[in-house]
Amino acid sequence: MKRIFVFLLFFMLMFTLCASAASAHLAGTPPFFEINGKLAAQYNVPSTSLEDFPLPQDIGIDRYLVNTKIEFHIKSEIIGVPPDVAKDTVFEWDFGDGTKATGLSNSHIYKTPGSYTISIDAVYQGDAALIESARLQVLPNSEYKLPVAVLTVNGSTANDPLVNVLHFPFNKNMHFDSNKSIVGNGKITAIRWDFGDGEQSNKSSIDHMYRLDSDMVFPVLRVEDENGFISDTFAQIDKSTESESTVQTNQKATVDDAQKKPSYLWVFWLAIIVAGGFLLKFIVSRYTIKK
Repeated sequence: MKRIFVFLLFFMLMFTLCASAASAHLAGTPPFFEINGKLAAQYNVPSTSLEDFPLPQDIGIDRYLVNTKIEFHIKSEIIGVPPDVAKDTVFEWDFGDGTKATGLSNSHIYKTPGSYTISIDAVYQGDAALIESARLQVLPNSEYKLPVAVLTVNGSTANDPLVNVLHFPFNKNMHFDSNKSIVGNGKITAIRWDFGDGEQSNKSSIDHMYRLDSDMVFPVLRVEDENGFISDTFAQIDKSTESESTVQTNQKATVDDAQKKPSYLWVFWLAIIVAGGFLLKFIVSRYTIKK
């Protein structure tokens, strides 16, 4: 019973922190999912405010080709589950193209190019938790150029959203524009905005106003090309006074070095990581049965 308790608490913690609709991946969590022998990287967009805007936890770092075998492996020792519990756990895979599998390791061949999301559930005595989801870009050829989403707010773009924070007053409309997005080999055919407050749009450019009781928001832009390839990006917008916004607009420097500051989103996730780590160590040390 104690082993079951440890397992459920561990995966409930992972599920709560990593698998909610509002969170793509816990920043700073050690990677444990290998694709062709290389650990997947954390996905570049950490959160969404929409229930039907799925974001993966991770992304494969290579360029994968259609009709070519891809090898996958879960490094269970990194996850931190006691070995005897991991041995009795079933890992259920969904490759995103209708194919399913089980185990710690699998291989798969995608027959059609496009953006795919692999999801993996850990099932222990009937209780399941999502432990991994990863985006793969499966290309028709090695030279294929993917689209790149570029999010512009009032004419300004944050090149690194975790460092370059945009500042605008929330008492007036902001203009959101996707037209600077980079077109690859396929024409961009779909646009989707998550404004970070539960509102959304499919227009390439649109005005949007935030509630005055908000202090910061994290809008997300998704573009998709005619061949099904997806690119996501986001920004952090902090509420400012109108005079502060005017200074930034005149200087054309919302991403200027003098205005750079750490993202509060990163600090928030880091605090959760530390607290969760201490909790997990306490649970395992107290309740794991010694052989």
